[in-house]
Amino acid sequence: MPNIQCPESNVIRYSGPHVIPRENCVMLPFGETSSDDEILLSGAATSTQDKCEQQLLKVNSVIRDCVQRFDASGKRGGIAVFFTSYARLESFRKATKIDGNSNVTFMGRKCFFEQKESAAEKFNSIELQIDESDREDPDDASSQSNYLSSLLESYKQAIDNEGTAFLFAVFRGSLAEGIDFSDDYCRLLFVVGMPFISPVCDEYDDMKHFLQQRHGKSDGARRASEWYMVQMKQALNQVLGRVLRHRRDF
Repeated sequence: MPNIQCPESNVIRYSGPHVIPRENCVMLPFGETSSDDEILLSGAATSTQDKCEQQLLKVNSVIRDCVQRFDASGKRGGIAVFFTSYARLESFRKATKIDGNSNVTFMGRKCFFEQKESAAEKFNSIELQIDESDREDPDDASSQSNYLSSLLESYKQAIDNEGTAFLFAVFRGSLAEGIDFSDDYCRLLFVVGMPFISPVCDEYDDMKHFLQQRHGKSDGARRASEWYMVQMKQALNQVLGRVLRHRRDF
């Protein structure tokens, strides 16, 4: 761990089995569609809006195939789709032509979307500035909290009443931590891309500079790369933790 302030010789690493049995949970990576079209979500592959939407239509194809199999199995429950940024989520909506009104449906299910003003956008912004003028207004925080409560209540109510619904959200956003989607509130989870922070953001530059000062240029760069991976894994595990809530879940 690159940011632990103690000698690595004093760090004891332990990896234990998950509380949920393997047979209760299936995790599958999708690098291509059922028609063998490769899915590429790198910066180069999504550098323009057209390129991005083209790749996200392939993601849509995978989601549809999986949901159809899910329905065919007779299972019901919520379906969550997490994107690496709100911009990527918005591109998905445009590509699939999912309307933004409150009565929108996708594959016969009600859809609920995390709103734009979220912690994810602030964290992933290239210009991360900590300034008094940027600090959150209490009224804005209250409004965001009320919106979040209303969104979650509506999503869960749709599942209680209709057996299923879609929830579209972003990593490091308001719905990515501290929320309980146990049991039927999420039976199918899609992760669209890995949640790496921007490699050109101040957060990464500052950490790399700190580690290189502390450990030298070469070793510091290596530790910065490790830190970069840890941030991604933590964000991913936060989302998985919203769904896998107890030993009998799934």
